[in-house]
Amino acid sequence: MKWCLSELFSVLALLAISGVSHAQEGGGICLLQAAGLGGGFSADQVIDDCGNGLTSGRLSRMGIVECYDVRASAYMQKRQYDLAIGDLNEAITLDPNYARGWGDRGAAYFAKRNFSAALADFSHALGIDRKYMGEYERSHHTIDIATIYALRGKTYAVLNDTRHAAEDYRSSLALDPGNMVATQGLEQLR
Repeated sequence: MKWCLSELFSVLALLAISGVSHAQEGGGICLLQAAGLGGGFSADQVIDDCGNGLTSGRLSRMGIVECYDVRASAYMQKRQYDLAIGDLNEAITLDPNYARGWGDRGAAYFAKRNFSAALADFSHALGIDRKYMGEYERSHHTIDIATIYALRGKTYAVLNDTRHAAEDYRSSLALDPGNMVATQGLEQLR
């Protein structure tokens, strides 16, 4: 099964879909990115601003978690996967029930071709009970979970586990019928 890094980055964009929540607390590019409003900034600008936000002392614990996640996405854009994983480790340590953080770290492991770690993180994200998620995550749960199913399906496909890949692609499409990664993945399995 062939995988394409550009497909992974388009999926990461879906994972990064955010609403204004804790992002309103401190301002700056990092927080605009967390709110889904900062698409015009370079990865370097986001990384710098997130660093400033993280050291400002103005963010709540959840604001810090989101800032680490946003900066990790910027590191992913720059293909600096180890730095992304480091930030996602911090986010997950602060909030072990942050499903998007587990999913994003799985995507970083996938990009590094560490498929066993990717599978573990995707599976962990899918196993997080909704009642432990924050308000934002609960409201966007279906999209994020559909994307994580699609990514885990892609990981299974890379490992030639077509049965589990097909199951995950179907689970993704049941939640989000327009998920292109799952649609294309199923087509490639045929």
